[in-house]
Amino acid sequence: SVFMAKSPLISLVMNSSHPFGSISFLQVENKEFLPALKEGIDLALKRMELVKNSAEIPSFDNVILALENLSPEVEKVSGLFFNTHSTM
Repeated sequence: SVFMAKSPLISLVMNSSHPFGSISFLQVENKEFLPALKEGIDLALKRMELVKNSAEIPSFDNVILALENLSPEVEKVSGLFFNTHSTM
């Protein structure tokens, strides 16, 4: 990706070495979720601007797929958040 995340939680979920990219709930503190989600949303908005301002002729790959893949950080962090909190 053109944009790099600064959040330790985003780094953890995007670079997990565990099977299937899983994360131990013990590695995460609740206070880490909101900043990571906000940063993930900011990254997605920056990627959306790249799609919007692209000089390329619009195609399925450079519009639809690009929009579909805007926010992998948000998807992974929110998935971890909901799974963590469903265990409480």
